[in-house]
Amino acid sequence: MARRQEVTIKTERGLHFTVGSLRHKGYRTKGIDFTGELGLVKAALLYADRVELVSVGASFMGSMNRLANLSAPEKLRLMKPLIPQFKPDASEGERVDFYKLLDSIARKREKHRRLSPKEVRMLMFLEEGWRKIEKLVENTFDEWGASGFKTALQSGRLELRPFKTTSPRAILDMGFAAETGRYEAAPSADEAWDEYRNTILKTVNNSETYPLFDDLTGNVIGEAVRNGIINPTPGAQRRGRQGGLSGDLLQRLPMFERADVASVLQIRDELSEHLGAFREAVTDAAATIESASWDGARFTEEAELVFREKVEPAVELIERRVEGHKDLKELTFRYGPSFLSGTASMGAFLGGESALASLAALAAGISTAAAVRAQRKEEESQQLYFYYRARRRFGGSR
Repeated sequence: MARRQEVTIKTERGLHFTVGSLRHKGYRTKGIDFTGELGLVKAALLYADRVELVSVGASFMGSMNRLANLSAPEKLRLMKPLIPQFKPDASEGERVDFYKLLDSIARKREKHRRLSPKEVRMLMFLEEGWRKIEKLVENTFDEWGASGFKTALQSGRLELRPFKTTSPRAILDMGFAAETGRYEAAPSADEAWDEYRNTILKTVNNSETYPLFDDLTGNVIGEAVRNGIINPTPGAQRRGRQGGLSGDLLQRLPMFERADVASVLQIRDELSEHLGAFREAVTDAAATIESASWDGARFTEEAELVFREKVEPAVELIERRVEGHKDLKELTFRYGPSFLSGTASMGAFLGGESALASLAALAAGISTAAAVRAQRKEEESQQLYFYYRARRRFGGSR
């Protein structure tokens, strides 16, 4: 009873998921491999109402995207602290003059005032350099397979957890450090790791969200639990099992890996009325799992067992029921609601010579339609109907 109440409360407020992902360098790319990370994000978007992504790599991409879309005044303010790196040999007086020039340009652009010729030249110089950043961002999103993040962010259902080490300013610092060889000024990987680990450990016992972690993050959590660094509450363990099981089940959907984020969001909207029952099914199934989602192979084995023993048979049963009523669907289409629509068709029916035959056909259509609607209602009431329909949609069939 308590478990069902917890799920209801979360649903009313909007079920929130936290996706935690540690991505490694891709074997086929020069940067980060986002394939697995996007898989977790898509599963969370399909199941939850709101999703926060905790990922150093995704935060980096988000900041790159922000850099490419800053207004001129924002660019100027961001560049101002970097002047010493722009002109390391400039005198203090020259730097002060440079600061004043940038401040003047920013104020005038904000108030839409005319720039002086000197200010125009400076702005053109900065914009030319910024176009290189914009091109780099565009190419990086494509090369690293991260374009789906843009779609998810634009939907308003995904938020990126910001990291100090991957802020727009930090990225510029990294760029200048790489170009000038002054790496001591750039954020370190150790800082990013500490920030990620601390954030994830706090997420485990956060009662406001359900965790969905990749294997590497699960290992981090498991090690912290074994060493007594954190002690997950019973509620945290239940949320972890539910989050992990939902992610496991949804990523098994046919063609799920190839589906883009836009398709996932569309399917989620189409099937939203059936989602509540599916969540209850996941909650019930997760209660039968003993291992925590961060227990690695043990949890994976139990999730596989749930899929084989509970999910697959239930979905197959729904499929058999639907396939068994195709003849009823055809009768409904021929004699059901479409037959009744429109005054002209009703007039033709009343004036026809074979009124009794038509009336019999109409009665059959109405009774059949009622039977099909009742049968469909029974099918749709099944807890795994959402999963069945999602599987059909991802598989390319309606």
